[in-house]
Amino acid sequence: MLRAETAEEDQTRTDPRECRRGWLCWIVPPYIPNAPALVAEGVDFSRLFLVYARDDREASWAMNQAMRSRACKLVLACAERARAQ
Repeated sequence: MLRAETAEEDQTRTDPRECRRGWLCWIVPPYIPNAPALVAEGVDFSRLFLVYARDDREASWAMNQAMRSRACKLVLACAERARAQ
């Protein structure tokens, strides 16, 4: 049985600042992440894991693995390179 999430639980699940308790996985970032800007927004830069894939298949694999991982609290992926298969 699935239960509905409260608005607060949904916010916590998707807020990058909540990654202090887990990893934020960014797959194929379109630009080099700006550490000072991320830190200013409350992102724990020490918990950011960047994945640079050689091709779409590798990016999709990395995205699926990160989403299955209980260690990743948030997975970001560039849509052009990391389409789910």
